[in-house]
Amino acid sequence: MSEMQRKVAVALGRFGMFSRGVVFLVIGWFIVQAGVHHDPAKVQGFGGAFMFLLAQPFGHLVLGTVALGFIALGLHSLVCARWMRLLGSSGAA
Repeated sequence: MSEMQRKVAVALGRFGMFSRGVVFLVIGWFIVQAGVHHDPAKVQGFGGAFMFLLAQPFGHLVLGTVALGFIALGLHSLVCARWMRLLGSSGAA
């Protein structure tokens, strides 16, 4: 893997993890609110988090950015699967 390819892979991973963190933060907020209000029906999953982001001002832009982040995370995973070497591997691909 060249230096430029490595930089792109790291950037894709960072952007993807940021997007994933945003969604997990929203889901965590739902869990906290459900606990505070003693209402387990307030807990939402990924679908609820995406709908929450969509309902915000500039929601389409925010949700689109998060979706691009998930795509970036998938690309990062593909790059890692192709070029990462496991501990103890001989290096022959």
